[in-house]
Amino acid sequence: MVKIEKTEKQMIVSSPYHPDLPAKAKKLGGKWSAASKAWIFDIRDEDRVKDLYRNIYGTDGDTPTGDLVTLRVNFFEGASDLHGGVFVGGRCIGRATGRDSGASLANGIIIIDGRIYSGGSVKNWRTVVAEGTIVEVRDIPREKALEVIASGQTDSGDTIKAEILEPTTINREALEAEREKLLARITEIEAILAQ
Repeated sequence: MVKIEKTEKQMIVSSPYHPDLPAKAKKLGGKWSAASKAWIFDIRDEDRVKDLYRNIYGTDGDTPTGDLVTLRVNFFEGASDLHGGVFVGGRCIGRATGRDSGASLANGIIIIDGRIYSGGSVKNWRTVVAEGTIVEVRDIPREKALEVIASGQTDSGDTIKAEILEPTTINREALEAEREKLLARITEIEAILAQ
């Protein structure tokens, strides 16, 4: 998600777009490089730059993020953003580019129920997450997911309900025992049918 390259004098940081990043990066003296599609900072501001990226994305690209989780987000009141995307925990959920463009889902986002679409007028188009939409945000740092759950809000303040989906553990022994029982029963049924 966040990638840092360092030279003797600079930090070159690439990351997905987030609406809070440009203004905050500029306050740290960051310069946008269209050629490399990355922000360039003075290496002497490394700690501040890493803090900025950790605050927005939950990771600075350098420090291990801990475990990554899947976050299920319920937009029970819906959400929208004028001329931009809808963000949760630093991650873009979906983004329109115009009134009639429809909305594209970001990587690692799936819709469980509901829809994300474009709307508004030609000049004032919006990305809209319909009321009742449920999405899963994959590979989000657990720490950032816990912040989202505690806040109960999207990055722009829309009300949501979120929960971490813990992976289910598979009891392999129980499944193998069940398989053996089923195979034995199939053998019995085949013997009966063969008569």
